[in-house]
Amino acid sequence: HLLIENNRFDGLPTAIVLQETNQPDRLRDVKIRRNVVSNIVDSGGGHSQGFFIGNTDQLVIDGNVFYKIALNKADGFCHSNYLSETDGPSEFIENVGAMPSSHFVQQRSGGRMFNNLSMKAPINYFQGDSPGAGSTSPVNYCGYNVCLDSRDINSVDRRGFGFVLEGAAGSVVEFNIAAFQSSGTSAIDCFDFQAGNWSRINGNVSWDWDGPNAGNPGWCTAFHFESGAQVQSVTGNKLVHHLNGMLIRWERPWTGSYSGNTYWTATPDGGVGGYARFATNGGVAATLAQWVSTTNDTSTFLPAAPAQIAANIGDYLNSIGIAPGSDPVDTFMQRAVQQSKANWRPEFTAPAVNNWIRTKFGVPNPTSNP
Repeated sequence: HLLIENNRFDGLPTAIVLQETNQPDRLRDVKIRRNVVSNIVDSGGGHSQGFFIGNTDQLVIDGNVFYKIALNKADGFCHSNYLSETDGPSEFIENVGAMPSSHFVQQRSGGRMFNNLSMKAPINYFQGDSPGAGSTSPVNYCGYNVCLDSRDINSVDRRGFGFVLEGAAGSVVEFNIAAFQSSGTSAIDCFDFQAGNWSRINGNVSWDWDGPNAGNPGWCTAFHFESGAQVQSVTGNKLVHHLNGMLIRWERPWTGSYSGNTYWTATPDGGVGGYARFATNGGVAATLAQWVSTTNDTSTFLPAAPAQIAANIGDYLNSIGIAPGSDPVDTFMQRAVQQSKANWRPEFTAPAVNNWIRTKFGVPNPTSNP
């Protein structure tokens, strides 16, 4: 057993590199808990990371804080957490992060992703399906996570991803919230289901994952099912674009049953920029009526735009008596990076923030780690 706990890493090229070099031997039973990683900078040619973990089984990343990871690199190869495809399925739980160069987390071998908070990452969450050292892809769980806004990596690599997900048959995506995307200017997907077969996608919220600064704001997509995706059940989700955007887009023939969802988009049935409210097969545009008649969806398309919900990080700060200032993310994270074992303040942890945000959106809070 290896426990790495209560350390502060600031201004380094990389915080933790952990991998077994004497292959085929592997590291096992590793927990990295309540560390603070900030201002990661590498002036050389390498790819900076917060945590780089490989060839490790039974890995748990729990309750850590990550802020400003490799921003000087501004490329797609530097992340707060790079959990390699050589790992076994891991647990990534209750971590807080903001402003990485690219991903908040790449959980390339999948596993469990539970109750984390990510803000302003070009790609907030990636959960893969690499078999690692095994022979089969993992059955993944992605639940109760929150992401607020995204951003571009640089002026060429423009992004806007909330969740990018894969998983073997039986995987579950539930009660996640992605909201208030405005900084990313391209590839604006809230939930991008790339390759997998999910038993259920339920209770999630895509709220204003919009593209006010995008070249084609009609593209912004709440649920995007790529050519390798399948699903059995899509229920109880809230997909809302107060600006233009697609609600559900399939790049292959659609699968699954749809019920109990709530839909709204300012995009009219005729579409915006060539993109309609729905797409049922190969990205072919579909009106609401065509979507319903094709899929037998019994969900509700609201007759008018729902009221806005004040549930961004600045609203949370106001709720605990802290002025958010001109950059609420920085105001929050400057306090979060002061966490220590001697002074661990729960109001700057993922569970506290996420519970408050979930209550605002009417999403249940977890009673345990499922």
